[in-house]
Amino acid sequence: MLIEIIFWSCALAIPLAAIAWATWEHDIRARLVPRAEIEARAARLREEHGAGALAAAEAREAAAYARGDATEQGVWRRVAGRLRRR
Repeated sequence: MLIEIIFWSCALAIPLAAIAWATWEHDIRARLVPRAEIEARAARLREEHGAGALAAAEAREAAAYARGDATEQGVWRRVAGRLRRR
């Protein structure tokens, strides 16, 4: 019984750690960025791109995805969401 517990603990440690890390990078760290910064980025995009601000935010989100920067991707997702609500 103890051997089985040790085996499954070791076998599940890596996938569970990967899920925890992905959750931290994609969701939690992006939520830690202050709302004021999200608003500032959205306002800056509205000034620079006008009606194309949402497309610009989505393009920056895609670029962050291509670079593998999960936190920045989450931040731009929040900016795009803010632009959609306005």
